[in-house]
Amino acid sequence: MNTIHQIVTVSPDRRLLLDVVLPDSMPVGQADLLLVLSPKAEKLPLAARSVLHLAGRLKNSKTFRNADPVRLQKAMRDEW
Repeated sequence: MNTIHQIVTVSPDRRLLLDVVLPDSMPVGQADLLLVLSPKAEKLPLAARSVLHLAGRLKNSKTFRNADPVRLQKAMRDEW
């Protein structure tokens, strides 16, 4: 299986025409094509990409709200 990654621009009419040159290792004949589209994320500054910006994000989640941290950790370990 070959993977080809290509950045494209989506036009206002939402039509996308691809012109992809395949490697010589790709045999001639039928092939399965898998197309995965996702919005291109903006490049964040290094400080925003660090783990520290995630601190405190879970404190208001259903799982962690009003939970005893020791009991929660024990329950998570027991699942393994």
